[in-house]
Amino acid sequence: MVTASLASCTTLAPMGRGPTLELPPELAGDDDTSVQAVPLGGGFYFASFPIMGTWFELTVAARDAGSATELAQTARDELMRLDRLMSEWRADSPVSAVNRAAGAAPVRVEREVFDLVAKAVEAAERSGGAFDPTWAGMRGVWRFGDAMDGQVPSDEEIESSRALVDYRKVRLDPEADSIFLESPGMALGLGGIAKGYAIDRLASLLRRAGAKDFVVKLGGDLYAAGRHGDRPWVAGIQDPRNPSRVLASLEVEDRSFSTSGDYERFFVKDGVRYHHIIDPATGRPATASRSVTALCTDATTSEVVTKPVFILGPDRGLPYAAALGCEVVVVDASGALHVSPGLDGCCGPEAGGPGSR
Repeated sequence: MVTASLASCTTLAPMGRGPTLELPPELAGDDDTSVQAVPLGGGFYFASFPIMGTWFELTVAARDAGSATELAQTARDELMRLDRLMSEWRADSPVSAVNRAAGAAPVRVEREVFDLVAKAVEAAERSGGAFDPTWAGMRGVWRFGDAMDGQVPSDEEIESSRALVDYRKVRLDPEADSIFLESPGMALGLGGIAKGYAIDRLASLLRRAGAKDFVVKLGGDLYAAGRHGDRPWVAGIQDPRNPSRVLASLEVEDRSFSTSGDYERFFVKDGVRYHHIIDPATGRPATASRSVTALCTDATTSEVVTKPVFILGPDRGLPYAAALGCEVVVVDASGALHVSPGLDGCCGPEAGGPGSR
């Protein structure tokens, strides 16, 4: 995972997707939870708290601990607001209202929710369905994280639920700000894209509040603004088969950094690795990659790059990422490394083993 420990250098820890724990509702973002920034040295402060089923972390240059705490509280208030709007896990959210009405009626939602769903559907179209916001129609078929039971679902279970995953059945009415899922049982799961959007919102709010040098991290995604002193932030890419090994270190300045890997939530049965990155076309774990790291101008875009590239594999995935203005590092299914042209030289050929390029 990534931490923002800056006690001795600018380097962030090797990048995974962050903690794999699924926080219980009582820890998913308590309105009464206090936030307190602590000093890291060099004028930087750190704060963290649970939210959106994961952990938020802020590292920021500030005048003092009080100023940093105010920034952290601003971040927390915004994340609580977005969670209430966009979480499919909350029964009182607009997204849950849309899911409950699937196959029955359109639901009017806040414009902010409508716009993000529209962006998700656009990403689904651009990726040929490799990214699909209706993936939640398969929820519970595969069990990972705290619910993992090591069982492979039957072909019948997979196929019946996969029929509920189809972004083309999301009807958007921009005049009414309404969303309609055509088939009963369909469900939106904004998940990752909502976290990416949240990071972008926080980066904007922090800048407006006067912060220039900071890192905001939510789960396994981060945005690094400015620099750490006279040097850029540096993030490491973890070897998907050796957590203690760093494949590459990338400078991150006013960019988002996100990684998806088959080592985050998985189980092995009969010698086969089953992981949480499901290919919507098959309803089964994608097999073209071991990990994908994306470096983009914003975190929302990162979210619609990492998983599609993972599913598409390097040959189709690198051009897809390039079209969105992102650089990527892909470790393919054989362990070979594939790097966007803009990142040439960041990774030695030994990192990916035979066939690295």
